[in-house]
Amino acid sequence: MKNKKGFTLTEILLAVMIVGLIGIALASLTRAAAREAGVGRSKIMLRNHLSSFMRTLRLDLAQASYVSHVSNGAASCSSGSLLLRMHTNTDRSGAKIISAEGQKTVLYCHKCSTAAATFPPVMPSGSYRGGTIYRKVISSYNSSASCSSGNMAASDVVLSNVKYIPKSGGFGEGSPAFIINPYARTNDANSMKSIINVQLITELDSRPVVNDVIKETFAVPIGF
Repeated sequence: MKNKKGFTLTEILLAVMIVGLIGIALASLTRAAAREAGVGRSKIMLRNHLSSFMRTLRLDLAQASYVSHVSNGAASCSSGSLLLRMHTNTDRSGAKIISAEGQKTVLYCHKCSTAAATFPPVMPSGSYRGGTIYRKVISSYNSSASCSSGNMAASDVVLSNVKYIPKSGGFGEGSPAFIINPYARTNDANSMKSIINVQLITELDSRPVVNDVIKETFAVPIGF
């Protein structure tokens, strides 16, 4: 009879160890792939929200006939900061352009969140995540309308996860920033200062940190 030789204990243990190492490597790759997929989905979500917000802003500015307020830098981290106030069917004096048509005032307000970050600290110093931008439509001309609590209802939210960076935070004019283009400024009181630069950052309270930045320049029909 032939002598049949089986596996030794050392060979079995070695095989088990190799299979275990392969399993650990596959699990690590799976976790890494799932993490990257989650980051990708989060980035797409932030980009879609920013794009939707910018489309709304672009349409409002295209319909506006007069802009009476631009924040000119990052809004303060307060209960409500006015970023932009614009009017339709209104000239620079506040009078109707078309007498038979109604007037409208649109406010863009920023409310900063000062809640402590759950995950990595917010950089640079003095910055916060979790802010909100509201869009309030008033069916009349109001050149003094501000961002009161009544103008920042849940139904008026147009962008969430907004990051606040102060002007001194090393990010230009900070964020969110609605800025009169410096090259549009002159000493002529009748000049058409009609260029607005908009800079926004959205950021999730997550690890790894997921954020998105958008910058765009708008031309206002009448100026301000």
